[in-house]
Amino acid sequence: MDRLILTGLAVLALASCTASTHKPFHRMSFQELSAYNLSVPTLKQVHCTEEVRAGSHIKKTYCSTVEDMIYGLEDSAEFLGTINYASF
Repeated sequence: MDRLILTGLAVLALASCTASTHKPFHRMSFQELSAYNLSVPTLKQVHCTEEVRAGSHIKKTYCSTVEDMIYGLEDSAEFLGTINYASF
């Protein structure tokens, strides 16, 4: 009985230590990203864009999920609404 419990704990410990095998989204090819997006729900799909952010001249790839994009737009709209209707 003790051996069975010990074996079960060892299996759980090894399973929890395994690292994710997929590489970061910004390093995936178009085909790899497309295959990933087919395997997840729409809100979890990842889209990447190359852009230059303010204060830099370096073009960089930025990736985010559809869900994160939606929340970012909602936050921006809320912030702009606060600015527009704030009492001075």
